Amino acid sequence: MKMVPKLSAFIFKSKHSTIILAMIIFLCWLPALIMLYPGTMVNDSWGQLNQVMNLRDNSWTISAHHPVFDSAYMSIIILPAARLFGNWHVAFFIYVLLQAIFTSLAFAYSITYFRKNFGQNTKVSLIFLLVYCFFPIFVSSVQTISKDALFAWIYLLFIIGFIEILRTKGACLKRQKFMVIFLTVCFFCILSKKAGAYVMLGSLIMVLIFQKENRKKLLVPILAVFGLNFILLPVFRYTFHIEESGTQEMLSLPFQQTARLVKDHPDSVTAEEKAVISKVLEYDTLAEDYNPSNADPVKGYEARGEKSDYANYLKVWLSQGLRFPGTYLAATVDQLAGWFSFSLYMPLTNMDWHTQQNDYYIPESATERSAFFKATSSIFDNVYQFIYNIPVIGFLLTFCFLATVLPYFIIVSLFVCRKATDKKYYLLSVPVLLSLIIGCYLAPVSTNPEGVRYLYPITYTTPAMLMLITYLYSEKKARKAQTPGDASAQLRPKLSRKVKLKLKV
Repeated sequence: MKMVPKLSAFIFKSKHSTIILAMIIFLCWLPALIMLYPGTMVNDSWGQLNQVMNLRDNSWTISAHHPVFDSAYMSIIILPAARLFGNWHVAFFIYVLLQAIFTSLAFAYSITYFRKNFGQNTKVSLIFLLVYCFFPIFVSSVQTISKDALFAWIYLLFIIGFIEILRTKGACLKRQKFMVIFLTVCFFCILSKKAGAYVMLGSLIMVLIFQKENRKKLLVPILAVFGLNFILLPVFRYTFHIEESGTQEMLSLPFQQTARLVKDHPDSVTAEEKAVISKVLEYDTLAEDYNPSNADPVKGYEARGEKSDYANYLKVWLSQGLRFPGTYLAATVDQLAGWFSFSLYMPLTNMDWHTQQNDYYIPESATERSAFFKATSSIFDNVYQFIYNIPVIGFLLTFCFLATVLPYFIIVSLFVCRKATDKKYYLLSVPVLLSLIIGCYLAPVSTNPEGVRYLYPITYTTPAMLMLITYLYSEKKARKAQTPGDASAQLRPKLSRKVKLKLKV
């Protein structure tokens, strides 16, 4: 038993605690990563590799539909490894191992950050270490080769930096080292996921508005994020003839509402409205293509019209919505139903959906595990399902808990504890809400196994948020205990001391 305090001191109080914690997390993940060998390529990732491999044939098909940085990063690791070992599965697994290392380092850093800056005790740190190590959502997400798994651990570093800005009231931005690291994290968030810029920009602007201190310093990351996303990247795409992503990617929910209206009230659509809708959607098959929880059949994967056509469509969309608000509401509820569902948040552990995979570049065999690893991955899935079937505990693996209960518990707690300190930690609710709205509510799917990746940024940052909430509730409790009570209660200690003096005399 005497070894336990020494071990905890070694793990949590060592100057290398981040590395030690990361090693523990990684080693706990390793058995599951091996069982899921070689990892899971999501459908989009096949398309990203194909785009880069097209360059060998002097075929320039790079599209901003997938972040160019993600495509390059995946290709720099996977393609040389596949060539070196002559095996695609080995290449995929090398990528997964590197991703696991980076992610475990980010998770470990979140624990050491709260220990150092918020006085988090060993017991709380141990609880969150165990969550990182054994909560199956994390390892099953890390083993996916996807832009979302790459973005999520970088985004966690942004959230920690954002918390530091709130903790120091922006004073940390005066430190050159912090500013350089924070800007680097912001840049990679933008490069790895387009929505990252909107989440960061909205969050930082809200701090600028509500936090009076160090506003000039806060302008630096705001202008840097704005400049990179809205000036430098468009110039880069134009210079290298990179195709813009289709406008339709941002309109999943409006398209679903239109399709539902066409299906339920076809006679209500005027000839003029039909003409406008037909320029951006396949009107004749809208009712047939409509899937209540998946916008992809309606939305498609390529833009059909000019930007002016989409502007005209939005006018029609608004007009129809005012006429049939109930229909729009029903379409919205169905589209977002997955995020509020009590069904199992089953991670993607197979590559059955690989429509973007091209046999010319990567053989079909790369999409299938060997018989042995099919069996081991099936064991992992069965264990995951077994946990879900345990009463109460299974609730922790539902969409509702991860996408609804936890995020809104965090938001409510931030406001409940807003007076626990003089810091404006409630502003952390902004990135939580923006991540939900942009990452999940505007996503094309909410129940498809491929769609669970949209939740990665939320799940990866939730433990850090909960560590902050733990601190805030303890501060709130401490402040309440320090609040002066009634006068008689204050006099009692003094009277007892007088009695003690008399007794001594």
